[in-house]
Amino acid sequence: MVLDNAAARAAGLESIDAVLDLGNTLTVVSYKTAITAAQTALNGYNTLLSQTDEASNAFQMAEAKVRDLSDRMLAGVAARYGRESDEYEMAGGTRRSERKRRTTSKANAKLGIS
Repeated sequence: MVLDNAAARAAGLESIDAVLDLGNTLTVVSYKTAITAAQTALNGYNTLLSQTDEASNAFQMAEAKVRDLSDRMLAGVAARYGRESDEYEMAGGTRRSERKRRTTSKANAKLGIS
């Protein structure tokens, strides 16, 4: 928005005088040069954002592949050694017998837990 407003202002200033010089380096030429530099910087920034999005998408795909392989590896260990085995636990699984069981609200009421 700033660049659009500046371009419109530059056009207005140029319509007053194409070589308008207000002193202290305030000229139409220096103003248009600053606008062009800012537009070039914005273009570079947008290009980097685009590349960052692409890299982020590639990372997310690679991460999803690793997550899938991790699940499949653990399932393979469970199939070979069982879910109660030391090997399953060594592979990062939690034995079914070691999982915390959820208590129902009826059980909590009997115990006096709210």
